[in-house]
Amino acid sequence: DSVALSLRQTEPWRWGASYWTTALQFGWQRTRRNSDYDIGYNSDALSENQDVLYNGSRIRYSDLPVSAFYLPRQLSLNINSYMPSQGWRWSNTWRWRSKRNSIVYVGRQAGLDSYESVRLGSYWLWDTKMSWAPQWMKGAELSVEVLNVLNSMPPIVAGNPNVNQNGTVYRSGREIWFQVGYNY
Repeated sequence: DSVALSLRQTEPWRWGASYWTTALQFGWQRTRRNSDYDIGYNSDALSENQDVLYNGSRIRYSDLPVSAFYLPRQLSLNINSYMPSQGWRWSNTWRWRSKRNSIVYVGRQAGLDSYESVRLGSYWLWDTKMSWAPQWMKGAELSVEVLNVLNSMPPIVAGNPNVNQNGTVYRSGREIWFQVGYNY
């Protein structure tokens, strides 16, 4: 199940010589599936009817809760500015991702594969991009883009908490991209 709500203005508003647009999006999802996409392609993946332990209880593998690529609630706000007289564009996107449960493999117990639930926290991301298209050089554009301005690196895939190298995967940190382009 999923619900998406998007609010967007129909006309840009003006502030001085610039035009501004905004958009707000909210997404909610509830998903039931038993396998992660990356495990599904593994030739030794468990059978859907095989029993496993989940938080100490015996259940079928197919009844494990979803964990990968699952974001129960998301919110994003886009604010964009354009100054046509100067050729400047400035885009900002703020994104919030809700906390969620994940599952991790913790080994074998009582002859069964054992999994536990792990809580992954919510986090904010902010991306910004500034570009300039000089009017005296038609088609040319210079831009700088900063992804993850806040350098937030929360865990996005939980790893086994019982080992030294637990396999936790973190969101990438700040990235800065420079671009020189020409549209012909």
